[in-house]
Amino acid sequence: MAVPAYATDLNDIFLNGSAAWTLVGGGRQTAVETDDFIMGTSCWSHDPFSSGLEGGVFNSAETVATDDAVYVWIKCDVVATLSTHAAGGQRILIGNSATTLDSFYVLGSDDYQYGGWKCIPVDPTFTPSTTVGGGSTGATNWFGAQWNVPSTGASKGYPMKVDAMRHGRQLEITAGEIANPASWDATAAYDSATARQWGICQPTATGAEIQGLIYWGTAAASVYSRDSNRTITIIDTEWTSTDFTQILFAHASNDVEWDNVGLIALGTSNRGIIDVTANGAVTWINSVIQDIDTTTMLAGSTFDGNTWIGCNEVDSGGGSLLGASILTPTVAANSYGLLWNVNADPNGSLDGMTFSKGTNAHHAITFGLDIPTTNITLTDCAFGTDFSATQGGTTGDETFHFLDTTGTITLNLVGCTGNKGYRTEGVTVTIVDDPVTTQITVTNTSDTPISGARVFLETSNGTGPLPYQESVSITQTGGTATVTHTAHGIPDGTNVVIRGATQNGYNKVATITVTGVNSYTYAVDSGTASPATGSPVASGVIIHDTTNGSGIASDVRVLSSSQPFKGTIRASSGSPYYQPASITGTVSSTGGFSATVALLLDE
Repeated sequence: MAVPAYATDLNDIFLNGSAAWTLVGGGRQTAVETDDFIMGTSCWSHDPFSSGLEGGVFNSAETVATDDAVYVWIKCDVVATLSTHAAGGQRILIGNSATTLDSFYVLGSDDYQYGGWKCIPVDPTFTPSTTVGGGSTGATNWFGAQWNVPSTGASKGYPMKVDAMRHGRQLEITAGEIANPASWDATAAYDSATARQWGICQPTATGAEIQGLIYWGTAAASVYSRDSNRTITIIDTEWTSTDFTQILFAHASNDVEWDNVGLIALGTSNRGIIDVTANGAVTWINSVIQDIDTTTMLAGSTFDGNTWIGCNEVDSGGGSLLGASILTPTVAANSYGLLWNVNADPNGSLDGMTFSKGTNAHHAITFGLDIPTTNITLTDCAFGTDFSATQGGTTGDETFHFLDTTGTITLNLVGCTGNKGYRTEGVTVTIVDDPVTTQITVTNTSDTPISGARVFLETSNGTGPLPYQESVSITQTGGTATVTHTAHGIPDGTNVVIRGATQNGYNKVATITVTGVNSYTYAVDSGTASPATGSPVASGVIIHDTTNGSGIASDVRVLSSSQPFKGTIRASSGSPYYQPASITGTVSSTGGFSATVALLLDE
């Protein structure tokens, strides 16, 4: 890395004073004004000494790219002589000749009371406020400004001025090092150097004002940035697209850490966008982000402790939002404050978040099509009471929205408060409040995890909420066994172990579908005799699974009281072979259970 580098795609249209201006509407001009300019050594100045529309244009054939803008530095020293904004006090002119121009109203006496140099971006494809000579035919050959003076203008001097005009949109910040990181302060200062008043990032007392694309790292080069305690404001550019201003992180090797770097939009025409487009390390924490458009993160993004107020959607991209808040979003009905759409459990990424709905109907969190298809968990989130609590609702303001159309999913809510309604597009949803985790980690005697070990835990007595060797009756039709089991208390989609039936086809560990408080079903061979004879009994199963790559098998569920269990652990389906182990314990209804079991070699 090296010291920060700055670049722009802005191309000069006009820079420094020049005699090659054509008056539009009369008045007087000076070719070169050397006493009052914003950059370089001079500017073009004008005196609309009589009432009416007066100004000038400069001939410089340019091609303005799609979605780019013409940045014009403009000034009036006698604001009191101007008309209001709505009447076009100050106007930007763009056209294909000095007599056929589009006119864009940009400032007036009502919103320019303090005068001074202003950099105004205008997209020439926008429909203008009015036209000169019928308007431009589409080409961009002439650029300038015009002032509407309703009464007599200034009696002396040349108070109306135009300095640099450029077209483009981008500011790119790359490189940086520990001793000299890129920062908002340095960026704004660079953009404001005497010869470089680009106008994309302008300094303020507390940070910067921005209008355009601000790249922190590009596709070709990364950035090393550190900053804190700044406020960045997004200028409401009236004559540009709604996504004109964006803060982009565009390199996979970026190293960005910002703390308390606030971002606020000054209006609604161009609210601004945050977009992480490459999965570098972007840490932007403890900051207030207000009234902007969308935020898009990736897995390498850490936006912990941030507060979004009155913004549009936040797409987490699998990044971290610990302790963050999304308050009163301005999203459309049935949209969302936060999107989680990655194949990973959000537990540990969204912990401690806070949501509020405000006045427009939307969901706190939408779970997309790429999420895990079995269990997901949210921890310590606060949802308030303004979202709908209806489970299976269709009003568009339920707390959660599931976009999957098939399958089943369990949403475990640990320590979460507020309403917990959901809308589903077809997937069967079960919400489990305050579950506990039972976790068995299986290793060898060298503490190396064993993948694929079989873990089986069942109830060991009748003191817990799950059944233990309770008598049941079973019938079978078409391969579906129906069990009558009084007040069984076994959750839908979990396991039961049946023993004692004379017909061995009923005796198995089975995943059940609950059909009532006293019944459930499971799959058997359709040839199994019905009804079951002998003395069938049922016990609840806590874990019936194989360990993952980390040697872990686990279960997450709600227990109304603590549950004693017994179990076995085996890993003998292939070399290396291990001796089976037994385990007993109690799953706490508040703390769960966790243990590591080391298996001995058996070969």
